[in-house]
Amino acid sequence: MSELFEVGTTRIKRIAMITNPAAGKGSAMRVAQAARDRFSHHGIDVVSLQGATAERSLELAEAALDDARLDALVVCGGDGLINLALQAQAQSAVPLGIIPAGTGNDHAREYNLPTDPEKAADVIAQGFYTTTDLALITDDHGFRR
Repeated sequence: MSELFEVGTTRIKRIAMITNPAAGKGSAMRVAQAARDRFSHHGIDVVSLQGATAERSLELAEAALDDARLDALVVCGGDGLINLALQAQAQSAVPLGIIPAGTGNDHAREYNLPTDPEKAADVIAQGFYTTTDLALITDDHGFRR
């Protein structure tokens, strides 16, 4: 079988990081601060974002993806926020970084991402990326994901 997914690195100097403060039973803000400190250590500027609702977080993700000044969209939260960001980021050329801060962290485990916020930030700072498969699902009401 031939290699289907692109793997590489890209320059990361400025990111937007969306945090879900409720993730991880309220520990996400502490996790986000540790990640921001680590990004600062790497000389990366962080635009911190936080939506009051899932819909607002999605809007923030979409706006960040349209901002050419940003090198990546990063989410700090659980699988719900990651899924939300993936809906916005799908088929975009902008990398999505993950700082796991949920209780399950299924996405992080699936992609072998570190669950330690500083180590996860290091992976993002190094600009490592890989592409993945996408599926398009349309539910009975015509909603597409």
